[in-house]
Amino acid sequence: MARKLFGDVSPFTYRILLHIHEADAYFYEHDREVYRHNCICRSRWSKVTGNEVERVLLIESDARVDYDRTLISAEIRPQQPRVKPSARPERQA
Repeated sequence: MARKLFGDVSPFTYRILLHIHEADAYFYEHDREVYRHNCICRSRWSKVTGNEVERVLLIESDARVDYDRTLISAEIRPQQPRVKPSARPERQA
């Protein structure tokens, strides 16, 4: 079950609701180590229409799991970590 954090940022009334949530979370194995991947996003919702106005990726994380892997109840995918955008080689034109 995903937990959601809702809140107003000041005592004033705004027409926007902020929503911080986790997306794309999973475990994967690489070089016999287990890692957990997840993304933390911020969404802005209109209180007037109820529609999502904007979604922004705040943090993308790949963290090594240091506890006993038998405690992981989710599936562990056998995949390679993705190449970070800053580590990608430049494209040749």
